[in-house]
Amino acid sequence: MKKNSSTRFRHAPRVRRTHRPGKHLVVFGAGGNIASHLVPLLARLAGVAQLTLVDFDYYEEKNLQSQDITPTDVGQPKAKVQARRALRINPKLEVLAIVEHLENISLEIGRA
Repeated sequence: MKKNSSTRFRHAPRVRRTHRPGKHLVVFGAGGNIASHLVPLLARLAGVAQLTLVDFDYYEEKNLQSQDITPTDVGQPKAKVQARRALRINPKLEVLAIVEHLENISLEIGRA
């Protein structure tokens, strides 16, 4: 498990439990057509302390037309791109980006 302290998210199949005040929201398919527009809205919501973003996929050039991304996001993991975005909007958030298939994720993910 790696933690990148400068951007405060990690690529990991497990979840570290924290006890921060506020809601913990989990988004599966964090980089899709809907989620690429949803994640920034969630980052702005009052009362949200943690976001966990799960997506196994990477952005492709064809995603530029339908998803809220930039050309520099192409080739990057969708969960990590959206995690960086959420942190730019709300630096106080704790964001966990998981680049993994859903079937490989523990059911404990929503119980942090």
